[in-house]
Formats: sequence, structure tokens, C-alpha cells
Amino acid sequence: KHPWLTVEVEDLGNGFYNVLALDDDPSETELLVVGHLDTVIPNTGWRHEEFSNDGVNYYALGACDTRGGIAGALARA
Repeated sequence: KHPWLTVEVEDLGNGFYNVLALDDDPSETELLVVGHLDTVIPNTGWRHEEFSNDGVNYYALGACDTRGGIAGALARA
């Protein structure tokens, strides 16, 4: 918990949420960090073996997630 931020959680239903961390008046926002933390449920519909690569692309659950990037941006902000 950050003493200078007001954190709001928006329940979008079906287990999906938006998390907003606001500093003072939202109309005066100077920095917006946007990313996604979702992944897909493992299933049999994959066209490629999970945790594999073809020399160009990497295939895995959450391979394009930005958890680390979001954490780094928020830590630096």
C-alpha cells in the first residue's frame, strides 16, 4: 500500500478487474502506465507445443504478458 496513492479496484465480472492507482486529482494525471496481466487457460487448442520456439517466436502461456514491465515502470515512477 502506498500512502500517496488512492487505489481503486473495478470488478468487471467473470473474474476480471481493473486496478487504478490515482495520485491526487485524476484530471491532473501526468503519467499513465498501461499493460496487461492476463494469460490464457491451458487447453488442447494450441498450434505449437507450449514453451517452444521456432527460431523466431516463443510460445508459452503469458509469453507476452507485461507483469515485469508494469512492476518496473511503477517502481521507477
